[in-house]
Amino acid sequence: MESEFPYLFGNPQADEWKQTPLGLNYNAKGFDRTPQNPKQVKKTAKRLNRALAWMIEENVPQYVQDEFSAYFRDLPTCLPGWLDEAFLWLKETRWAPCLNRYPKLAAIRPGDIRITLEPAPIWVPYWKKHTCGIMEPDKGGAISLCVAAVTRGGDGPELNWLRRVDALAKWEMGNWAAHYVLGLDARVKEYGDQPLC
Repeated sequence: MESEFPYLFGNPQADEWKQTPLGLNYNAKGFDRTPQNPKQVKKTAKRLNRALAWMIEENVPQYVQDEFSAYFRDLPTCLPGWLDEAFLWLKETRWAPCLNRYPKLAAIRPGDIRITLEPAPIWVPYWKKHTCGIMEPDKGGAISLCVAAVTRGGDGPELNWLRRVDALAKWEMGNWAAHYVLGLDARVKEYGDQPLC
């Protein structure tokens, strides 16, 4: 595994931009490819086993390993739906109640958003740390999400929190809306999937 953080889904590959059914733009860097022949099935199984071996070595709890295994299998077919669900959830539960205060929220269109998946947590020079997701104001609001990472949840040393694209997408699309539509500085305060009003 090639970096300070393990590439739980393997190495990224050149990929084209795609759209979800709602029209969100995303580049999965090959992480959404389903195996098409026995050789690819073997390679995919090998990647999953390598990720699980790392988790065992790091004493990651079994429930996180089980969640990761299901997530690893589901991502290729579920990714577009997860992204759309995150957008709709924000639109219906976080943005709609705030339209009187922030009418610009009504102008958000799925096609305005671009999401790229990365193999591991991303180094952010502004904050001088790694993060599992970022909305980048300097890059036209591009959103980068780590395809999967296991991090510490809470104050303990245990790696017990599976960071997933579906939850990360909600958080960073919320930051995108706060920054680009409302003019709030997401670098000063992250709004994520919290209500804006």
